[in-house]
Amino acid sequence: MKTSVLRQNLRIVVLLLLVQMSCDQARTVSPAYFLLPILRGGGTRPATPTNLIAVHFLAAQTIVLNWTGSLDPDTGQPNVIYRIYGYEVPPTIYYREQDLLDTTPLTTFSGRLEPFTGSLYFVVTAFDGAAESLPSPTAKLETVL
Repeated sequence: MKTSVLRQNLRIVVLLLLVQMSCDQARTVSPAYFLLPILRGGGTRPATPTNLIAVHFLAAQTIVLNWTGSLDPDTGQPNVIYRIYGYEVPPTIYYREQDLLDTTPLTTFSGRLEPFTGSLYFVVTAFDGAAESLPSPTAKLETVL
């Protein structure tokens, strides 16, 4: 009887070792993938960034956007990523990839801006790894002549 119990235990140990070895070798995703649930919390939409201001430095052909960051309601921590969207007309459709200018962990953005006439419009959203906030109020940038 002891021999059969030992054989059974040995089979279980060998089976567990084989499973463990195959799991270690079959890495199909980046180790960072497993950090995402920590960043995502419960999946509630992050709070909307506020106080978006757009400033155009004409001589330097540069635009600077500043805003007040927001918190992820699931974790109580500041949001990890902000997405900046730009439009040539006042936006009515949001979250389109073709309107995405940049992403940043900061609450400021600066970039080169070629001369333009008319107005440009910008919104910022917060992204926590799973959900994107509602867009900030629109910041309007007009040509200064």
